[in-house]
Amino acid sequence: MVMVMRLDRREKMKKLVNILLVLAMVLGMIPTMVNAEKSYNTNDGKITINPAKENQVYKIYEVLKLESFDSDKRAYAYKATEAWEAFINSAGIKEVYVNVDAQGYVTWVPGKDNEAGAAEFAAKALAHAKANNIVATATKESGNSTTVEFTGLNLGYYLVDSSLGALCGLTTTAKEVTIHEKNTAGDMKKEVKIDAVNYGESNTASIGDTIEYKIEVTIGKGAETYTLTDLLDESLTLDVNSISVTAPNFTDFATVDTTATNDYTFKVVIEGSKLAEDTEVTITYSAVLNEKAKKVNNNKATLVYGNNNKIEKETKTYTYEFDLIKTDSSNVLLDGAEFRLYDAATGGNEIKVIFDEANHIYRVATEAENAAVAITVTDGKATIFGLGNGTYYLEETKQPEGYNKLASRVEVKVENADNKARTEVTENDKTVYVEGSGGVHIINYNGTVLPTTGGLGTTLFITIGSLVALMAAVVLVTNKRMANENI
Repeated sequence: MVMVMRLDRREKMKKLVNILLVLAMVLGMIPTMVNAEKSYNTNDGKITINPAKENQVYKIYEVLKLESFDSDKRAYAYKATEAWEAFINSAGIKEVYVNVDAQGYVTWVPGKDNEAGAAEFAAKALAHAKANNIVATATKESGNSTTVEFTGLNLGYYLVDSSLGALCGLTTTAKEVTIHEKNTAGDMKKEVKIDAVNYGESNTASIGDTIEYKIEVTIGKGAETYTLTDLLDESLTLDVNSISVTAPNFTDFATVDTTATNDYTFKVVIEGSKLAEDTEVTITYSAVLNEKAKKVNNNKATLVYGNNNKIEKETKTYTYEFDLIKTDSSNVLLDGAEFRLYDAATGGNEIKVIFDEANHIYRVATEAENAAVAITVTDGKATIFGLGNGTYYLEETKQPEGYNKLASRVEVKVENADNKARTEVTENDKTVYVEGSGGVHIINYNGTVLPTTGGLGTTLFITIGSLVALMAAVVLVTNKRMANENI
């Protein structure tokens, strides 16, 4: 009986020890569980961007939450946050950049766990955030400061976005992490071709000329999408087949849209995520100065990137006019003369013009118009419009009635100004040109009157001769009569 009681006590003690051991194990696991929970919900994570760019907007997105980690063993347990589950499990991300197991734990795909892979992942994540209106975990503006701090964060994997472009996502398991703004501010240079080699901010052209343009866009590594729109005046006709977008060592990083709108003539979208280093993208194209030409013809390019950062650049193409003024040697205006315009002192090519009745001027014709009319002087003047810088020659094909035709072509120099189009006549007599007041002044001289048969001089000689002959006859008859009477 005593033996049985002792066995019962031993069994009870054994069970009690087992219960205590299980309890100890449970209690021992609690700190780990608490630490694992704390590792995520500590609210003491901190991301510092230093140096940051001034006057930029920075946003952070919590993509992955950190359930637990052992920094010594470099073991981390990540899961997607609710807002980012669809992205993490989407085609092109899952099994490309990350693997996701049956419990939802996320690990990097081997070969993508490097800076280049992280940059690609960040760019795609940022595009997803914008396309799906994912709300940022926190947003701050740098203002005049070069340091931006995000505090009170749960530990996890964050995507950092600046208005200059996407920064690489970073873990915050160290609680305090400092990153550097890796993106450079975008820049743009726009020029128009001046001559066979050089480019500048403006040039001159004649109607019908082809004008060449060049835009250089500077893009920082890891930058977001850059959108360039180009707007040509209606006086400039774009050659859509001339558009070229190039960058050293890169292809298939841009798309071109030539469907014109009121805001642009064509658009180029540059995908910064496809450029693995700071890159200069060159865009070239050409346009023709058409019949709607004005004295100043504009071409404006606008570059938009990041958080509505905008750069605008413009080029100008000037085309000129001159007045042809026809007078006699006393500066009295003459009508009726006709001219043709050439590009050489002799021979050369005729520069064809048409008459613009609405503006009462002669305009250089386009190739399509293929027209040529004589420049006719009316009220002593004719205006020729649509010429770029250069030397031209006027040939008189018909002179005013009673005046001598010009023996050779008249040289006309058009140089960076249209002062040859400003002419004046005297206030009290609107038919007299004011010497030196502008325009191209061309003088016709009237011819000298020469004697002709039947003119006043001959008639006078005949009349005097007749009188002399008559007087001689009278004298002869009188003498003859006197002789007869003496007989």
